[in-house]
Amino acid sequence: MGERVPTALKGTMQSVETFIRHPLVSLDRSLTVVEAQFHMQVRRVSSLLITAFQEYVGILTESDIEAKVLAKGLDPKNTLISSVMNRSIFSVDRFTTIEQAQAFMRQKGIGHLAVTREGHVVGVISFKDLAESYQQTISAAP
Repeated sequence: MGERVPTALKGTMQSVETFIRHPLVSLDRSLTVVEAQFHMQVRRVSSLLITAFQEYVGILTESDIEAKVLAKGLDPKNTLISSVMNRSIFSVDRFTTIEQAQAFMRQKGIGHLAVTREGHVVGVISFKDLAESYQQTISAAP
């Protein structure tokens, strides 16, 4: 898996695990982009973890599809996920705070992070998910 946020950055604020909004969704790299789009739409997610032989080998986001397929005029029906996915999966431990996760995402220029528990991926969060959830938390505070 890709790079992780350093343990030293973990704090005592609310953890990213509490902000996972959707179940983990993964697809095999041999499927097409149109199949990925279908699963994203049906499951209402903006990213998919990509597998090969039941191991995570990449991530595919809506932004990837827009920039690497649609903007280049490729046919999503004939484009394999493996040819446009990001091979690096950045992750943070479930105890990482949302502030630390947002800083890490900005530093790396990414919009999605895998969240792990004891080394196993338990979900994916997006920058948008964190921002919206954080805003709701602040708004609800007395």
